Amino acid sequence: MVTSLSARFVFPSVGGEGGAFWLIASSPVSVGRFLFYKYCFYVAPFTLFSLLLVVTSDDMLGIKVPCGGFP
Repeated sequence: MVTSLSARFVFPSVGGEGGAFWLIASSPVSVGRFLFYKYCFYVAPFTLFSLLLVVTSDDMLGIKVPCGGFP
């Protein structure tokens, strides 16, 4: 689920620049920094979404994790 959503939203956010990518390349921000900012923008929501999926599926399956974590 997370992979399909990231392929739908994250990949096109970089590839969708297309013809305007020259504008990013000519800006004072380097291309590497630009891609890092894109990464930072998407990593938090997708991490929270994947955590929500894991917690929800664990609850639906009745999986209980001990308070001390895994042995």
